[in-house]
Amino acid sequence: MSWNSNTHRISGKVSIADVKAATGYNSLSIRDQVLYATINKWAKFKPVRSSAPAIKTVEGRRTAGRTTINDYSRQFGVHASGAGNVVDLADIHLCTFDYERPAAGAGLKYRVLDFRNPENDSYGYRTDAHCDLQGVVYPTTGTITVPTGQVGMMLEVAYTPHSAADALEMLSIADFLAGNNITVDPADCYPCVLITQGSNHYVRGLYPQGGSTVKKIGDSLTSMWVLDCTNPPAWTAGSTATMSLFLASQKILLHGSPDLSIESWITIPTVDGSSAWEARMAPVPDATGKTVTIGATPSLVVALTGASISGSTLTVTWSVSGTGIRSNYTLEVSMGGDTPSKVMLIRPQTTSGSTDFDLGTDFPSTIFTPGVQQTEDYQATILNGNVSPAAIVDTETYRLTYQG
Repeated sequence: MSWNSNTHRISGKVSIADVKAATGYNSLSIRDQVLYATINKWAKFKPVRSSAPAIKTVEGRRTAGRTTINDYSRQFGVHASGAGNVVDLADIHLCTFDYERPAAGAGLKYRVLDFRNPENDSYGYRTDAHCDLQGVVYPTTGTITVPTGQVGMMLEVAYTPHSAADALEMLSIADFLAGNNITVDPADCYPCVLITQGSNHYVRGLYPQGGSTVKKIGDSLTSMWVLDCTNPPAWTAGSTATMSLFLASQKILLHGSPDLSIESWITIPTVDGSSAWEARMAPVPDATGKTVTIGATPSLVVALTGASISGSTLTVTWSVSGTGIRSNYTLEVSMGGDTPSKVMLIRPQTTSGSTDFDLGTDFPSTIFTPGVQQTEDYQATILNGNVSPAAIVDTETYRLTYQG
């Protein structure tokens, strides 16, 4: 059998039995398997839309389904309108990276050989394929609210280049860039948000969690990014808008005079947004065309909920509710002349969490007597670093007893 569950790959001489094993769909019909809903769109070698009895080259797989010879928005059966080109801003919302699977129609073929590399049968369909650029807009279900005022929201944008081997079998954002003869390295691009409401586009660069300035995605050690709404544009609170994430190849969006920088909010009339802007823009897969609500100034509540000691570890627990910037919060604990501080890593959908301190290393001034029970007062304080000076949002004193 050519299906290998350890490598998640079909290779060699593929049969319908191999495809059945890979998809897990209980059918030996080629048509059923080719049209199966969970075929991984990010795999390069998968069923594509074509009337050819067989597609015998990798380039043929790449160009399958194109409507014109220069239709570079289609790569290996995935359609990304405008991706990677000097695009109209509004086109970013429309880019959903859709898999154009074979469909019923005159002359269209269902080919089991689409699941293998036609030039090298060591490679083929991968069930674990993924794009090297991925994004998440939180919450993933329910209403997405973009705040207004001294707060913001957290978004996830991750760029992890494929290995040389994976690049042979998995689509990357570079496939869409290269199709347009664009040589920009995605790692050198800036994550940005586009919000369209009424007659205006609003653009802003993101900064990494814990930072305060926009950065290239390749220069950040985190995949969590903050949308700064401290000085928001003149959007209409309480109404809906459309939001997308994209990468911009430069901080300046060149468009006559004056040129505009993504380091602050840019307001662009729709009439201007319909013409090309001089920045290479790559929409972020799975993070485009989101319907959002422009909210009033929300409040984020971060509160202490308790503390305990187990062995040599002090654990402080806390809760989170509401909306707002979830980065730049720190937890301090004072005891015996020591005040260690640790960053609170609060992810977008977190409702509670904990932070650990080591009694021996974090509180070096305190004498811990082996075998002796000790009782100490620990003052825990949560600080919000999104304002200057950092503001205390909660403080509690815990009297804890432990065995030295």
